[in-house]
Amino acid sequence: MLVAGSCCCSSFRRSCSKLGKLNEFDMQLLINKKSIGICLLAVLMNACRNVPCHNQNLTPVFIGFSVSDIDTLIFRQYQKSENFQQLLDTFVITTNTRNAHYVSSHDSTIVLLDVIGGEKKKILIPDYDWQVSIPSIQRTDSIQEMVSPQSDNDCWKCTCWNPINSFKQNGKQVIPTQGDRNVFGYSYPAYIRK
Repeated sequence: MLVAGSCCCSSFRRSCSKLGKLNEFDMQLLINKKSIGICLLAVLMNACRNVPCHNQNLTPVFIGFSVSDIDTLIFRQYQKSENFQQLLDTFVITTNTRNAHYVSSHDSTIVLLDVIGGEKKKILIPDYDWQVSIPSIQRTDSIQEMVSPQSDNDCWKCTCWNPINSFKQNGKQVIPTQGDRNVFGYSYPAYIRK
């Protein structure tokens, strides 16, 4: 019969009593120490595992555009390093849907991308090359060759992020700086100027 909370049964007690003639208190202490040791070992094994870091994304910042210019945006996702030959997916963002949040200040509008088509999607992540189209002015910008070293971290219940070291925007090399976390979260701004 199992005794609640002690992992001990009567046959185990008899076996233990033959080995060392331990009294009930000493045996409970021994079992509790072993239980604590096993729990501690399990926690340490989980703490020592490698956790892959998450990719960060770019957040588009439109400078000099009116909100009506960018009320509809099209993001095209391409296979990386294939010169925009293999289209993988297309995401349409509008001011009238709940899939993005437009934040305007002075001459700049930040488009915070979140939920696309009812599910969480990552747009402008380093795993792909991208085109950002502004249909109202018939303009398309390209973002490609994002350099984001993949890393992992030895931690328990923590989050780590892979940096974006560089990317090409319309063929020109860009070294991004991390944006204000209160505005951009864990993303980097990508400035698109009119």
